[in-house]
Amino acid sequence: MIVRQLFGYAHAMGDPVRVAGIQRALDRATVQGLSWALAAGLGPLLYRAIRDRPGTVSRELYDRLLGANLAAQVRHGELIDAALDVIELCLAAGVPVTLLKGISISEQHYPEGHLRPMTDIDILLPADAFMSIETQLLRRGYRRGPDTLGPDPHHGVPLVHPKRDVWLELHTALFQRNSILASNGGFNEHMLASHSLESTFHGLPVRRLSDELQLAYVASYWTQDLSDYRIHPSFLPPMLDAIRILSVGSRRFNWDRLPELLTNDMSRASVYLLLSYLSRAGIVKVADPVLSGLALGQNLVSVAERTLIHSFIEYSLVRGRPFRLFNSWHIWVNCLEPGNHLAKVLKLPWRVLFPPGYPHRYNARRQLRRVADLARRLRG
Repeated sequence: MIVRQLFGYAHAMGDPVRVAGIQRALDRATVQGLSWALAAGLGPLLYRAIRDRPGTVSRELYDRLLGANLAAQVRHGELIDAALDVIELCLAAGVPVTLLKGISISEQHYPEGHLRPMTDIDILLPADAFMSIETQLLRRGYRRGPDTLGPDPHHGVPLVHPKRDVWLELHTALFQRNSILASNGGFNEHMLASHSLESTFHGLPVRRLSDELQLAYVASYWTQDLSDYRIHPSFLPPMLDAIRILSVGSRRFNWDRLPELLTNDMSRASVYLLLSYLSRAGIVKVADPVLSGLALGQNLVSVAERTLIHSFIEYSLVRGRPFRLFNSWHIWVNCLEPGNHLAKVLKLPWRVLFPPGYPHRYNARRQLRRVADLARRLRG
């Protein structure tokens, strides 16, 4: 399992045992598994692991990884340049900037920024400065993308710079305001202010989330995305972020500060699911009292739901074998909703076959059509 070995290597890059694990995984890797890792943007990380041992892989694979590494370096440089433009604009306007997600973590927790796969730039601004900054960016050549926003959005319509092909999201909050995660106390304005740190980005003053808040945020939006969308390799980088935040040699993580940032069941369950998977998979060692405290502090996930979700993560996301016959997010929605734990497990097959979010799901004609579609897929 190449992805799992890469995760282990990311946690302790100087460990020769982890490098040996990468080499063994490459010897056994399937085309599907390797393609999944590369689609997730993990090619540069894999290149770093084998670059001093080119003879351990085929010349074709070595050249492919080298190309992925060089392309990621160029792309990361473009993202940095675009971020610097936005930061400079905000500083000139007296608007404080907080870096979010990849553009922050890549420079803070990775030995080389381009090792963190990234498709866009996320920047948090005060709500009262959003319109002014967006207007100035539009005057500088940015264009609004085709996306539409739902009710109570937490960021503006994504902006794209046509010449750089760099996408930018200007956030005014960490989560959409009608999301259950927005009600988590650790994500409100007061906690954001007290758990953000003064920092610099290529010489310019910015703010970044503390490691503890960063982990809570990473785990929560990871769970939210897995609950909203089909399984996709882009859900691997947030796991990599959590691994790097807790990596060997990183600044000491203050576990005592984490509970005050997790004040509702969904945020606690999100962190619990991610950390318990990484710990049980042998990637990151998380102390048992921490995991048991997270487990007991929420009522959404019991051992049964945790086991189901861990199996799903391992098989579908880490091994790169997404389900083809139904949408994977149904599993997450069912397992993370409030209610009796045994009942949730027992009704999971029904919820997968008849998703609650689909209109007319009990219509006989609709279900006959679905059965016919399934039969065609199985024949094909």
